[in-house]
Amino acid sequence: MDKKIIFHIPHDGHEFPAELMESVSVPEDEFLMYHRKMSDTRAGGFAPRDVGGETFAFPVSRLLCDVERFIDGSETMGDTAWAFAMSAFMTEQR
Repeated sequence: MDKKIIFHIPHDGHEFPAELMESVSVPEDEFLMYHRKMSDTRAGGFAPRDVGGETFAFPVSRLLCDVERFIDGSETMGDTAWAFAMSAFMTEQR
């Protein structure tokens, strides 16, 4: 049986789609400062290339779309942590 390894790199994205940037409520330079601090820059370098796995790197900044969060709020961090971490510069749109 041939086994595959999947490397998930969710927080190294550096794309800022205009339709998502509309929800940012602080000046762009401040947003980019938070992005630099919270991104797992170069995290993909930890995924070894010689084991034959596939790497999935999400291209969008985690501050605009965090692919490890559940839309219904059931993620392990819960609503309190989300509100604390993100409310300073994001507005929620549902």
